[in-house]
Amino acid sequence: HFDKSRAIAKDRGIGLGLYGTDAVFVLVTGRFREAITLLEQAKVADPLNAFDAFLLARAYAASGNLAAAVAEGDRGMQLEGFQVPVRGSALLTALATHDRNLIEQRLAQAMEVQLDSVGFLSAMKARLDDPAEALAEVRRRAATTTDHVELSAMAVWMAWLGDPAGALDIYLSKA
Repeated sequence: HFDKSRAIAKDRGIGLGLYGTDAVFVLVTGRFREAITLLEQAKVADPLNAFDAFLLARAYAASGNLAAAVAEGDRGMQLEGFQVPVRGSALLTALATHDRNLIEQRLAQAMEVQLDSVGFLSAMKARLDDPAEALAEVRRRAATTTDHVELSAMAVWMAWLGDPAGALDIYLSKA
Protein backbone atom coordinates (compact mmCIF):
# COMPACT_ATOMS: atom_id res chain seq x y z
CA HIS A 1 0.00 0.00 0.00
CA PHE A 2 2.87 2.30 0.82
CA ASP A 3 4.51 1.82 -2.58
CA LYS A 4 1.14 2.29 -4.27
CA SER A 5 0.54 5.60 -2.46
CA ARG A 6 3.96 6.82 -3.63
CA ALA A 7 3.19 5.80 -7.21
CA ILE A 8 -0.20 7.52 -7.16
CA ALA A 9 1.35 10.74 -5.82
CA LYS A 10 4.05 10.62 -8.49
CA ASP A 11 1.55 9.86 -11.28
CA ARG A 12 -0.66 12.75 -10.24
CA GLY A 13 2.25 15.15 -9.96
CA ILE A 14 1.60 15.82 -6.31
CA GLY A 15 4.60 17.66 -4.94
CA LEU A 16 4.82 16.26 -1.45
CA GLY A 17 8.30 17.43 -0.62
CA LEU A 18 11.17 15.31 0.56
CA TYR A 19 9.23 13.35 3.21
CA GLY A 20 5.66 14.13 2.20
CA THR A 21 4.55 10.88 0.59
CA ASP A 22 5.85 8.83 3.49
CA ALA A 23 4.32 11.23 6.00
CA VAL A 24 0.92 11.23 4.30
CA PHE A 25 0.85 7.46 4.34
CA VAL A 26 1.75 7.08 8.01
CA LEU A 27 -0.55 9.96 8.99
CA VAL A 28 -3.64 8.57 7.27
CA THR A 29 -2.92 5.11 8.66
CA GLY A 30 -2.98 6.49 12.21
CA ARG A 31 0.74 6.34 12.91
CA PHE A 32 0.89 9.89 14.22
CA ARG A 33 4.23 9.74 16.03
CA GLU A 34 5.94 8.44 12.90
CA ALA A 35 4.28 11.16 10.85
CA ILE A 36 5.46 13.82 13.30
CA THR A 37 9.01 12.52 13.11
CA LEU A 38 8.99 12.57 9.29
CA LEU A 39 7.32 15.97 9.12
CA GLU A 40 9.68 17.54 11.63
CA GLN A 41 12.53 16.31 9.41
CA ALA A 42 10.74 17.80 6.41
CA LYS A 43 10.37 21.11 8.27
CA VAL A 44 14.14 21.25 8.81
CA ALA A 45 14.84 20.29 5.19
CA ASP A 46 12.27 22.67 3.66
CA PRO A 47 10.95 25.18 6.22
CA LEU A 48 8.94 27.08 3.59
CA ASN A 49 6.81 24.11 2.48
CA ALA A 50 3.21 24.99 3.40
CA PHE A 51 1.96 21.49 2.62
CA ASP A 52 4.35 19.97 5.13
CA ALA A 53 3.28 22.58 7.71
CA PHE A 54 -0.35 21.62 7.07
CA LEU A 55 0.46 17.94 7.54
CA LEU A 56 2.54 18.55 10.66
CA ALA A 57 -0.26 20.59 12.24
CA ARG A 58 -2.70 17.78 11.46
CA ALA A 59 -0.34 15.18 12.92
CA TYR A 60 0.13 17.21 16.10
CA ALA A 61 -3.64 17.63 16.46
CA ALA A 62 -4.31 13.95 15.81
CA SER A 63 -1.76 13.01 18.47
CA GLY A 64 -3.47 15.31 20.98
CA ASN A 65 -0.81 18.04 21.05
CA LEU A 66 -3.15 20.94 20.33
CA ALA A 67 -0.68 23.62 21.42
CA ALA A 68 1.86 22.40 18.86
CA ALA A 69 -0.91 22.10 16.24
CA VAL A 70 -1.97 25.72 16.85
CA ALA A 71 1.64 26.92 16.62
CA GLU A 72 2.28 24.97 13.41
CA GLY A 73 -0.99 26.26 11.97
CA ASP A 74 0.20 29.80 12.70
CA ARG A 75 3.49 29.03 10.94
CA GLY A 76 1.69 27.49 7.97
CA MET A 77 -0.43 30.61 7.52
CA GLN A 78 2.75 32.67 7.15
CA LEU A 79 3.96 30.57 4.21
CA GLU A 80 3.13 30.85 0.53
CA GLY A 81 0.56 28.51 -0.98
CA PHE A 82 -1.84 25.84 0.21
CA GLN A 83 -3.77 28.34 2.33
CA VAL A 84 -7.27 26.90 1.98
CA PRO A 85 -6.35 23.59 3.63
CA VAL A 86 -3.87 25.21 6.04
CA ARG A 87 -6.47 27.63 7.34
CA GLY A 88 -9.27 25.07 7.31
CA SER A 89 -7.15 22.72 9.39
CA ALA A 90 -6.22 25.57 11.74
CA LEU A 91 -9.93 26.21 12.26
CA LEU A 92 -10.55 22.55 13.08
CA THR A 93 -7.75 22.66 15.64
CA ALA A 94 -9.25 25.80 17.15
CA LEU A 95 -12.57 24.02 17.53
CA ALA A 96 -10.80 21.21 19.39
CA THR A 97 -9.32 23.72 21.85
CA HIS A 98 -12.75 25.22 22.65
CA ASP A 99 -10.96 28.60 22.91
CA ARG A 100 -13.59 31.11 21.80
CA ASN A 101 -11.09 33.81 20.85
CA LEU A 102 -8.99 31.37 18.83
CA ILE A 103 -12.09 30.01 17.09
CA GLU A 104 -13.19 33.52 16.08
CA GLN A 105 -9.67 34.33 14.88
CA ARG A 106 -9.46 31.12 12.84
CA LEU A 107 -12.93 31.68 11.37
CA ALA A 108 -11.85 35.11 10.12
CA GLN A 109 -8.61 33.68 8.71
CA ALA A 110 -10.46 30.86 6.95
CA MET A 111 -12.97 33.31 5.44
CA GLU A 112 -10.10 35.25 3.85
CA VAL A 113 -9.30 32.31 1.57
CA GLN A 114 -12.32 29.99 1.59
CA LEU A 115 -14.47 32.27 -0.52
CA ASP A 116 -16.96 29.53 -1.43
CA SER A 117 -17.55 28.85 2.27
CA VAL A 118 -17.86 32.42 3.57
CA GLY A 119 -21.64 32.12 3.92
CA PHE A 120 -21.42 28.95 5.96
CA LEU A 121 -18.50 30.14 8.09
CA SER A 122 -20.25 33.46 8.73
CA ALA A 123 -23.38 31.60 9.79
CA MET A 124 -21.36 29.52 12.24
CA LYS A 125 -19.58 32.59 13.62
CA ALA A 126 -22.91 34.34 14.16
CA ARG A 127 -24.21 31.32 16.08
CA LEU A 128 -21.25 30.50 18.34
CA ASP A 129 -23.29 31.54 21.38
CA ASP A 130 -26.30 29.46 20.32
CA PRO A 131 -25.19 25.88 19.65
CA ALA A 132 -28.76 24.65 19.11
CA GLU A 133 -29.36 27.22 16.38
CA ALA A 134 -25.90 26.55 14.89
CA LEU A 135 -26.69 22.84 14.74
CA ALA A 136 -30.06 23.54 13.14
CA GLU A 137 -28.31 25.74 10.55
CA VAL A 138 -25.77 23.01 9.77
CA ARG A 139 -28.58 20.50 9.30
CA ARG A 140 -30.49 22.88 7.00
CA ARG A 141 -27.43 23.49 4.85
CA ALA A 142 -26.36 19.83 4.80
CA ALA A 143 -29.81 18.84 3.52
CA THR A 144 -29.45 21.09 0.48
CA THR A 145 -25.82 20.83 -0.62
CA THR A 146 -24.03 18.18 -2.62
CA ASP A 147 -20.59 19.74 -2.35
CA HIS A 148 -18.39 17.12 -0.71
CA VAL A 149 -15.89 19.57 0.76
CA GLU A 150 -18.67 21.64 2.28
CA LEU A 151 -20.39 18.52 3.60
CA SER A 152 -17.16 17.38 5.22
CA ALA A 153 -16.83 20.74 6.99
CA MET A 154 -20.46 20.57 8.05
CA ALA A 155 -19.93 17.11 9.51
CA VAL A 156 -17.06 18.43 11.63
CA TRP A 157 -19.18 21.31 12.87
CA MET A 158 -22.05 18.94 13.56
CA ALA A 159 -19.82 16.72 15.69
CA TRP A 160 -18.36 19.73 17.49
CA LEU A 161 -21.86 21.00 18.21
CA GLY A 162 -22.79 17.73 19.89
CA ASP A 163 -24.26 15.55 17.15
CA PRO A 164 -21.58 12.98 16.25
CA ALA A 165 -24.23 10.57 14.93
CA GLY A 166 -25.44 13.23 12.51
CA ALA A 167 -21.87 13.90 11.45
CA LEU A 168 -21.30 10.22 10.77
CA ASP A 169 -24.54 10.11 8.79
CA ILE A 170 -23.27 12.91 6.56
CA TYR A 171 -20.06 11.00 5.91
CA LEU A 172 -21.83 7.73 5.23
CA SER A 173 -24.65 9.07 3.07
CA LYS A 174 -23.33 12.14 1.27
CA ALA A 175 -19.69 13.03 1.67
